Amino acid sequence: MARLLEDAALTLLAEAHVELPQWRIAGSAEAASTAAAAIARPVVLKALVPAGGRFKLGLVRVAKDPGEAAGVAMELLGRHLGPFLVRRLLVMERLDIAEEHFASLTFDPACRGPVLLFSRAGGVDVERHVDAEMYRRPVNVTRGLRSFEGREVAAQAGLRGDVIVQAGRLLERLYRIFRACDARLLEVNPLVVTADGRLRPASAVIELDDQALFRHPELAARLSDEAGTGTRPFTPLERRIREIDEAEPEPGGIRFVEFPNGDIAFMVTSGGAALTVLGQLVALGGRPANAFDITPGPNEEKIYLTARALLARPGLRGLIAGGNVKNFTRVDVHVRAIVRALRDAGVDPRRFPVVLRFAGPGIEAARGIAATLPGLELYEDDTSLEAAVRRIIELTRTPAS
Repeated sequence: MARLLEDAALTLLAEAHVELPQWRIAGSAEAASTAAAAIARPVVLKALVPAGGRFKLGLVRVAKDPGEAAGVAMELLGRHLGPFLVRRLLVMERLDIAEEHFASLTFDPACRGPVLLFSRAGGVDVERHVDAEMYRRPVNVTRGLRSFEGREVAAQAGLRGDVIVQAGRLLERLYRIFRACDARLLEVNPLVVTADGRLRPASAVIELDDQALFRHPELAARLSDEAGTGTRPFTPLERRIREIDEAEPEPGGIRFVEFPNGDIAFMVTSGGAALTVLGQLVALGGRPANAFDITPGPNEEKIYLTARALLARPGLRGLIAGGNVKNFTRVDVHVRAIVRALRDAGVDPRRFPVVLRFAGPGIEAARGIAATLPGLELYEDDTSLEAAVRRIIELTRTPAS
């Protein structure tokens, strides 16, 4: 899942005319001091990393003036939150907070669609109130979330007066952002009521559906390397695959995750089939080096470059590639790309096991291509994907002669 860093999430809210506190980005103590001076109010400095728990770990700090902001920045920059290194800070106007609420838009499998979650109890320990004080409202995807529906939820949660009206407008705009971005999650916590009665998001999280990023190149461009996979930074191999994918956005988007302890290169595609085979490989005792899929299309060069990058990974013992039945990409295109990569990488399948399992248009031509590389094993629709998995495990467990 692709998670935007907080500055990118706040930018999307601002572009949708959501009223926000003043904020700046700082990558040094000097920049933090300059940002605080520009805001001209006490500020909050937050580590700009894609992870929760920043406040409890001391990575959210208050500074009353530019000099103190510089000192806090010196303490925060260079620290770690889990695997993430703090390289930049969000410097935000400190609000005079009267109340903290919580608002989120996500998907609910039970109602098979988007749902609005709202709680009057927001802030650091919002999870304590999930069951008792969280209001849920399914959103009709054909109508969207209308402001009066947002007002109804706010009133149910116990908000009063003009804040209810502000909440209705805000929640309607948040849903429009959520829908326009093909987001899987949009969360505002805390959603602050200030002492003078204004409703303001003091933080924002947006997680995008990486399967839909091909529709949003403008959002893909906002994904920072600092965000990584959303749970850890990108590995060098993952960065290389991203470069391959971004160099030619069309045709076909690549989805790739590296597994640090694996030794079988994995290039089985076709969505559900790829996930099934990956699970079978693990269940049967194999150790995949990665997960991989690519959108169907005339993508021979992308497959070739991905295979070359993957084959350069140290410690590999074999490669499995293929799919179920390919209807939108000819089999020979995929096989040609892999054979080219093996040949150009100097890989001998008689010593480095390679198992391919394909079916679909172009299989006749694929047979001829595969036959040019001695030792490569190509299986067709009379062999199951599970049998192909068993074969690569068998071959990689057998010492090379």
